[in-house]
Amino acid sequence: MNWIDYREKLGVSYSSEELFNIIYAKIINSIIYDEIADYTGEDFFNFCMIVGLSCSHYRSYFPSPKKALSEVFRVKVNSTKDLVSYYIAYVQARELNDNDKSKLINTLQEYLRDVHCEFEIYKDQDGYYLFPIGAEILDKYLVSEPLIWLADYPQTQKTFSIALKQYSDKIFTRDIADNFRKALEDFFKEFLHNSKNLENNIPLIGAYLKENGASEEIAKILVGLVNLYSTLNNKIAKHHDNVDSKFLEFLMYQTGLFIRMLIVVRRESK
Repeated sequence: MNWIDYREKLGVSYSSEELFNIIYAKIINSIIYDEIADYTGEDFFNFCMIVGLSCSHYRSYFPSPKKALSEVFRVKVNSTKDLVSYYIAYVQARELNDNDKSKLINTLQEYLRDVHCEFEIYKDQDGYYLFPIGAEILDKYLVSEPLIWLADYPQTQKTFSIALKQYSDKIFTRDIADNFRKALEDFFKEFLHNSKNLENNIPLIGAYLKENGASEEIAKILVGLVNLYSTLNNKIAKHHDNVDSKFLEFLMYQTGLFIRMLIVVRRESK
């Protein structure tokens, strides 16, 4: 049991400001005492280029790049999202191998879990990015795992990642709805090895499910759900500039559901 959980057991809770101060201290401590590799001036320069800062403003803190980095955090970080975003930039900027970068990200995720912070870290071909946690069990099975499994479906993984990043940044417009739809369309194309659009692939998906053991009733239900999903998505994407976040959350989970379902069926049929 960590310190926060222990205090809660005693009936002593933390305010959101206190939780922020705890994770801020943990992250700064981990940066200062990180022993994976030396933190260099080049690392700090790369960090400044990523976040759009002038290195010259922090010249007085050299020859200690870590002190300069700590000062950036002190001045620029005002929220947990800022803190995590800057830490991810710190990791991205370092001249480390993928394994060492993963260790640093795992440390961050451990800190987030310790304070019950509602963010998760995902990775795609462009690096790491921040994603808000919704329903934890759904995020694991309908977002995290499908995103990892899509390594064998690169175009889908790219489109799904774009939609997730937009959702994370609260870009609640028809563009994100269209990207969730496009992710499913790309997935059906890559899964079935054809170039048909979403609507034309729906009956083929139904046939695939029946061929692989799904009863006719189950296949009809699933195909019906895909049709309803497609209809709803089309209405949102074509007729609304701004979209209620609840509908986008529904589209996100439905996209993950269909992707997960078909990958599981294919794996079990081998």
